[in-house]
Amino acid sequence: LASETDVSQFDVLLICGGDGTVNEVLNGIMERKPEDRIPFAILPGGSGNDGVRCLNQNRVSLEDTISMLFEGTTVAKIDLGCVKYGEGFSKRRYFLTQSGWGPVPVGSNKLVPKYKLFGSKAYDIAALHKILAGGISHYDFKIDDRESSNTPLVAFIASNGRYTGGGMKMAPLSYLNDGKMDITLIRRASKCATLDMLGQVEKATHIYQPLLEYYRANKITLTTTDEEFESEGDLRQTFLSPLEIVVDHLCIEAFVSPNNFEC
Repeated sequence: LASETDVSQFDVLLICGGDGTVNEVLNGIMERKPEDRIPFAILPGGSGNDGVRCLNQNRVSLEDTISMLFEGTTVAKIDLGCVKYGEGFSKRRYFLTQSGWGPVPVGSNKLVPKYKLFGSKAYDIAALHKILAGGISHYDFKIDDRESSNTPLVAFIASNGRYTGGGMKMAPLSYLNDGKMDITLIRRASKCATLDMLGQVEKATHIYQPLLEYYRANKITLTTTDEEFESEGDLRQTFLSPLEIVVDHLCIEAFVSPNNFEC
């Protein structure tokens, strides 16, 4: 619908739903020619609502969102993350907040429905469950000019926005118009060290922990030792390896808080 509906008589596309719904609508919008895309806004209707958090400075209540639409936002161009895949990287899927790979992000995402009773905290509980369960995946990757082979990781997370997992500030240095992809690599460590790192995400001090590497990049190539691998976050699907992850800079307009911009 978002790719085909005649929107010439409208000023804004209002998306009501959770992050999965938002992502599907945005991918529909991006199928249009640039001149046929109209600005979008989000009314939160999910459990995590990280898309709204990224746009509205972590304000996610319905009342706050409606108020900001009329009083506290501006319409501006923002970035979207883009995963390229298939032969010659010819296929594309876009994301607003983040996409992640590895045992913790993928496994915890599958467990979230089990903990829906806890609201946005369901993501924290599911992540804790997977950390205690253990597990790693091996990747070859290139982050701009930095290359690594057969690297064991608990998580590989590509972030366009700051928030993920129902409010965890995984990418605290991210801005929606900076043209950069924030990459978080979490290496295998003791369960205590991993839990300690997870506890520091709220304060955004986790990026200084030794078991974690944090990069701001233009282009990432990711390959798994398996033929295919699952992703979580905005893109909950299985891709064939390899992938190329980039930023589509200032490709779409949105109602956003001005504080989400790099000065």
